Amino acid sequence: MEKDKENLQGEEEKEIQLKIQNYELEIIKIKKKFPDNFFEELN
Repeated sequence: MEKDKENLQGEEEKEIQLKIQNYELEIIKIKKKFPDNFFEELN
């Protein structure tokens, strides 16, 4: 039962990492649609 719990946590971590990678890729795609330094000027 303990191993099942560890496996679930490992699967959840992998899923979260994949989601983070997908979000980062989307951010890069969005940034490419705007001029250079567009988002830096907003800070």
